[in-house]
Amino acid sequence: DGLLEYENMIGGKRLQGAISLSLAPSTWNEPLQNTETACTLLKEPVVTLSDDVITYLGGNTNLCLEDLVQKNELIRALVQSCQGALMRGPLQSCRMANVKCHVDG
Repeated sequence: DGLLEYENMIGGKRLQGAISLSLAPSTWNEPLQNTETACTLLKEPVVTLSDDVITYLGGNTNLCLEDLVQKNELIRALVQSCQGALMRGPLQSCRMANVKCHVDG
């Protein structure tokens, strides 16, 4: 879990923001593929947004995330940025799997 605060001056305008990200192992309701070795299938990283973030970015909290990504440019940029970072991984050569990233504002 981490809170990132951002502040910068661009062209005489002050930009300020804060975002809270939490990374946690994904839990899947699937049985283990091989119970002898306790191996599980690798799944793509999942990104979720809190209702506060959706509202702040002008989205409708009654829509599913897939619809929000299609209809809202800011939400699409946020979700795709998180997915891209998780796909690149911390070492830029080791993709992350079975991880859930939750964005809270």
